[in-house]
Amino acid sequence: MSLEFVNWGDVPTWIGALTTLGALIAAGLILRVEMQRDARARLAAAEAREREARSEQADLVGAWNDLNDTDSWAIIHNGSPLPIYQVWIRLHHKNGVSDDPPDYWATFEAIPPGEHQVWRVEDLSGPVDLPPVADGKPFHVDLEFRDTAGRKWNRHPGGGLIRRD
Repeated sequence: MSLEFVNWGDVPTWIGALTTLGALIAAGLILRVEMQRDARARLAAAEAREREARSEQADLVGAWNDLNDTDSWAIIHNGSPLPIYQVWIRLHHKNGVSDDPPDYWATFEAIPPGEHQVWRVEDLSGPVDLPPVADGKPFHVDLEFRDTAGRKWNRHPGGGLIRRD
C-alpha cells in the first residue's frame, strides 16, 4: 500500500487538531493542580479540626486571683466534664515575668471536673513572707496541667493557652 493515496488533510485542519490536543493537555494539568490544591485544603481543615478537638478540654480550664476572699489567693476552675491532672499553679509578683521562677506555688494531683478549687494560703510552697491580703494580691496566676489525653498545657496570666509537649 502506498502512502501517496492517503489524504493527510490541509494545514488548517492540522493546526486545529494540534490546538485541540494542546487544550486537552492543559485541561488535564489544570485538573491535576486543582486536585492537589483541594487535597491540601482538606488536609489543613482536618488538622485544624484535630487541633481544636485536642484543645477542647484545655480551653475550659483557667485560674485567676481570688480578690473576693480574704483567705484565698487563687481559684482554679475546671469547666470541662473531665478531670485535669498534675496541676501546678504558680504565683508571680506582678512586676515579674511568668517565665521567672515562681514566688509561690502549689501542686495538685487532680482537679475534678466542673469544680472550682479554691487555693488557700496553707497550700502554698515558697517563702513564708506573704504580703498581707490587703496588699491587693499583687500576683499573676500561672497554671500548668495535663488533660485526660496526657497533653501538657500552660495557661499564662494573660489568659493565653499553650501546649507544652
